Amino acid sequence: MDEAFGQLSGPATKRILWRMFLVFGDKRFERLVEISNGHIYNLRGRRTYLRARTTFRKTRGAASPIGQRRRPRPEGRPGFVRVDTVLKT
Repeated sequence: MDEAFGQLSGPATKRILWRMFLVFGDKRFERLVEISNGHIYNLRGRRTYLRARTTFRKTRGAASPIGQRRRPRPEGRPGFVRVDTVLKT
């Protein structure tokens, strides 16, 4: 379920399991209709589950506007002050 829908909260996962059996009639979920939220979290914490579900991705870079000078856009709100400094040598 977590692979198909993403790792939702326990109550949301329980609701999906409930719908799969009672609404859609899928017999594979018959025993899982009665599972508790706590048991869902216990299953997610087991080593075999974590080993099967852990995926690694490379770090993605993010653009960072360091040293960018631009006018503030206050949009009518107070508190925006533009200060330009000049150093005398």
